[in-house]
Amino acid sequence: MKGNIIRVLKNKHAMRLVWCFGLVIGYANTYGSLVGILCKALEYQDKSASLFGVVFIAGCIIGSAVFGTIVEMFKNYKFSTVVICGMGTISSAFVVISMHMEIVYLACISFAFAGASLAILPVGIDFAVEMTYPVPKVVSTGLLMSMGNLIGLILTLVLGVVIGKWEHKGAYFAMSILSGVVFLSMLISCSIKEDLRR
Repeated sequence: MKGNIIRVLKNKHAMRLVWCFGLVIGYANTYGSLVGILCKALEYQDKSASLFGVVFIAGCIIGSAVFGTIVEMFKNYKFSTVVICGMGTISSAFVVISMHMEIVYLACISFAFAGASLAILPVGIDFAVEMTYPVPKVVSTGLLMSMGNLIGLILTLVLGVVIGKWEHKGAYFAMSILSGVVFLSMLISCSIKEDLRR
């Protein structure tokens, strides 16, 4: 087991995927955790927060189904990863804009596409398994999920404090940080070499 972990850690493109995956999952988990607090800080009604949460989850389900199917059919892992990260970056910027302009329907669309960035789950896991073969799937998947959970935990704790302390300005700062995180994941995804070994 230890040897397999070390083998993955030495594979620079697999580690780039781990960071990319971790940033996207962390970003999505943080948005999912903080959407109610964000809405309260920006003086949205509770029903708006619930609506944003529902469309975020619906976007996740639809995005995962679409991108999971595309990757299974065409095996275009890197392209799909870059598209998912790019979609997350653009939708994250639109979340900030639409929340500032108080346009609920645009915010719903933006949250749906932000949720669709969780399509990195099926795509990233398959990509990691292909890149790290013959390392067992449980090792590569475990590293991906651990990084995502760690980044999500850190972002949620830090940004939750920021929003609690500075409320309205803190909410915009938090959303801007999340946009930067998913943008960083897009940059990293562009540098991954599609080194499929299986």
